[in-house]
Amino acid sequence: MQGIDLLLLRRRAGLPQHKLAQLLGVPRTVICDLEHGRRQITLELENRIREAINEAIRLKENANFKVKVEYVPTPDTDRRLSRAIDILLMPATRDTAEGQESLPSAAKKHRRHMHNRRDGKD
Repeated sequence: MQGIDLLLLRRRAGLPQHKLAQLLGVPRTVICDLEHGRRQITLELENRIREAINEAIRLKENANFKVKVEYVPTPDTDRRLSRAIDILLMPATRDTAEGQESLPSAAKKHRRHMHNRRDGKD
C-alpha cells in the first residue's frame, strides 16, 4: 500500500485523519506522514489500517440515526401563537368604529396592548 492509496481509502471511508489516527492509536501526524510518503507503511500497519477503515465503513453503513424534535410550548407561547394565527387569518382590512383599519396597524395596536398588559398598564 502506498501513501496515496491510504489517502484515497481514508477519504472514501469518510474518515478524517484524526479519526483514523485515533482508531489506530497513533498521532495524526503519523497518518499525514504516511499519506505523503514521508513514512513507510509496514505490512502490520497496512493490515491495521485496512481493519480500521473497514470497521469505519461498516459502522457508517449500519448507522441508523433518528432525530426526534419535540415542541413543548409554554402557556405564553400558546397565547402568542394563537394571536399570530388570528392576525394571519384576518382579512387585509377590518371594520372598526372609526372605519377600516389596515392589518399592519391592527398588529401594532395588538403589540402595544400586549406590551402594556405585560407591564401591568392595562
